[in-house]
Amino acid sequence: MTLRGDESHFAFSNKLLVELQIFKDSEQENETKRYISNGLSCMMHKGNLQTHAVIEKLQIEDEQEQSKKQMVVQGPAKVQCRLSLSDTIVLQRFDSFILRDCYKNETFAIGKILKYSPYALPEQPQPITKELLKAKQIQEKERIRQEYERSDVYQRLKKTLKCIKSIQDEDKSDLKQAFTKFEQMKRNRASSLIS
Repeated sequence: MTLRGDESHFAFSNKLLVELQIFKDSEQENETKRYISNGLSCMMHKGNLQTHAVIEKLQIEDEQEQSKKQMVVQGPAKVQCRLSLSDTIVLQRFDSFILRDCYKNETFAIGKILKYSPYALPEQPQPITKELLKAKQIQEKERIRQEYERSDVYQRLKKTLKCIKSIQDEDKSDLKQAFTKFEQMKRNRASSLIS
């Protein structure tokens, strides 16, 4: 799914630049006049979808085709504005829609989408392949090995093995003497741990 480009592609968005054709107020005399302004809250209907919308950055074009920022516009008028939607919708460029007043339940404008800001979709997790799984297993093994080497048990075992090796190197022929030296070192270590 593409987020910009050719008009034949769909996109997700909740920020739109639109062109509106605002209708003339109804002819009833008792009815208050309708004014369109920045911050106006309304309902946007596009097909069978309806969502809450807020009008922002209202602009009107004068006779010399120059855009002027307006605060308030009274119908009938053709304006450009930004719409902020409460929900992300699926849309295409130049899609049409209608805007309805939430309180009077009247349609006050029709419009078409000129531009949109793409909605950032959450990243999809990568599929786990055999190579990726193997790499993660290797990383986990390496992490466990490093933790073990930093542990106190490993350090004591390493010292004991060094002691045994030094005893074997000193006197290979006299195994009994080596055993007694080892027992003595073991007792020394035990007494140092107790105190």
